Amino acid sequence: MKRQKNTLRKVVLSLLALTAMSAFATDVEVTWTANEKGYSSGQALDGVTAVIDSKTSITFKQNSGANGPKYYSSGEAVRLYPANTMTVSGENISKIVLTFGSGDNSNTLTASPGSYSNGTWSGTSNSVTFTVGGSSGHRRIAAVTVTYTTGTGGDPTVEVKSPVLPDEFTFWPNTNETPKAVITLEPPVEGLVVCYTTDGSDPVPGVSEEFTASTDIVFHATTTLKALAYAGNNRSDVVSATYTLGKTVNSVKAFKQIGEGNEARLYLSSGMEARVIYNNDGEVYLRDNSGAICFKLSRSSYNPTPSSNQHVAGWIIGEYHEENGMPTFIATENTTTDYILFANPVTEAEIQPLDIGPEELGAYYGDWVRLDNMNAINDGSTLKVEQDDFTYNISNPFNLSDDLYIIPADGSLVAVSGIAMPNMPNDDIAMLDLNSYVPIEILEKPSSIGALKTDESVTSNGVIYNICGQRVTRVSHGMFIINGKKVLIK
Repeated sequence: MKRQKNTLRKVVLSLLALTAMSAFATDVEVTWTANEKGYSSGQALDGVTAVIDSKTSITFKQNSGANGPKYYSSGEAVRLYPANTMTVSGENISKIVLTFGSGDNSNTLTASPGSYSNGTWSGTSNSVTFTVGGSSGHRRIAAVTVTYTTGTGGDPTVEVKSPVLPDEFTFWPNTNETPKAVITLEPPVEGLVVCYTTDGSDPVPGVSEEFTASTDIVFHATTTLKALAYAGNNRSDVVSATYTLGKTVNSVKAFKQIGEGNEARLYLSSGMEARVIYNNDGEVYLRDNSGAICFKLSRSSYNPTPSSNQHVAGWIIGEYHEENGMPTFIATENTTTDYILFANPVTEAEIQPLDIGPEELGAYYGDWVRLDNMNAINDGSTLKVEQDDFTYNISNPFNLSDDLYIIPADGSLVAVSGIAMPNMPNDDIAMLDLNSYVPIEILEKPSSIGALKTDESVTSNGVIYNICGQRVTRVSHGMFIINGKKVLIK
């Protein structure tokens, strides 16, 4: 009795499985007709693929034949000559029926794989190739009808896992040559086939690139990879990932133009004449012939540590930020100093400050600048310089010792040099002791006449000149020559 129950149970389960498989799998019949494809009479079709539906297609090839496949309106068919092939591609194809055009010849027609006879092919395959025999003549293919099975074709409860793609990443070239990134893909389960595309289109089994074992895929540009795994008619979901070629710029100016918080590879050729201005414990101020920027990396990031006057060449990856207005290069997880070189000058002169006018300071943040003929304002606690209504703070963020510069008396005429730094309400000139330049050079001490207030009537005292010797009719703040004497107007 127990054996009978077990036998009955097996029969029921088998029937249920067959019912489920039958319900899940579906035969689909599609037809390609030559005269409906818009071919012109005499049109060559060698290498042309005709799409039947989303899963099936036909490709014509000349191969070693003297003539290639052509469409002719006479007979409304594609003529296949000796050695020409026609390959039908798809999924789980079970039957192909060929319809021949009028005037068809008797050349032999063979098919592989599967069984072919009198215009009908049968078997199970994802690709079937028909080959024309003989040494002359041709076959006329007017229509092709394909039957294939869609669905699992097996146990509908079997789930095929999707391939696992590497996490999306950004890559750059290691040199100034063609960029390249390599990823490795493997089937999720042994025995599965993985098909993939790299042009953003959905992969099609039997048509797209495929592999069954670990394989490397190489990218040279931003690429969207799509892949799926399949076994027979079981297929996984399509997975997708984009691998991005990072931006490369070739100057400090171009790096500053990538925008706040964006990442790029800064490539500095020797022609950019990049030099290190100053290194403040890993805070490296750098200038090329397009502008200046502050590199904020940890001191240990460099090997060796950069120093003033060194040449800079090579590349480094980082993000652009404006830190309180200062153009700044910030490290990211992709930053390495392995490919950027700091080299001492051989015969080149030491780097020099840029002589600028007081109105230009805001265009030179992060650079070493020098301003001449500035009026010193010293109230005992702060030091400022001014000229033509432009006022700047003199600061000492690099902690220069007191013996490196002389603090001028109030009203002195000075030249100042240092790093231009954004600040509020007045920008800073951060003093540097570099290449024999005195941070604050006193040009003229205050006049013994003293200072006059602007509300005093000075214009009535005679001819007035500015400090450059130009005659003026109005005075504001600063040094002037009145009746041959220097006068500071506050």
